[in-house]
Amino acid sequence: MINHTPPQGYGLRITGKLAGGCGCTLDYHLSLDQKREGDLTFHTENLQVWIDEFTTQFLEDSLTLDYIPAQGFRLSSPSEIYAYGLSIAQPTF
Repeated sequence: MINHTPPQGYGLRITGKLAGGCGCTLDYHLSLDQKREGDLTFHTENLQVWIDEFTTQFLEDSLTLDYIPAQGFRLSSPSEIYAYGLSIAQPTF
């Protein structure tokens, strides 16, 4: 998924933010970040994945993050595509 190992203490964060005038849709974002209080932690290969409690309300129990060259990352479940064309925001070290 990522061609290099993130710095120690960093992992991939999946965040959902309310969007639109009525706040009834979520925009999903990926970033390298440190763990925060209340995050759910998942381990995949050599990478920790963190999702905050707010975002988990909108995701199913089974979540897939795929990388498609020239399109970016796609976040999906067996029944829904949440977002596609995502890129990972890099922190400033």
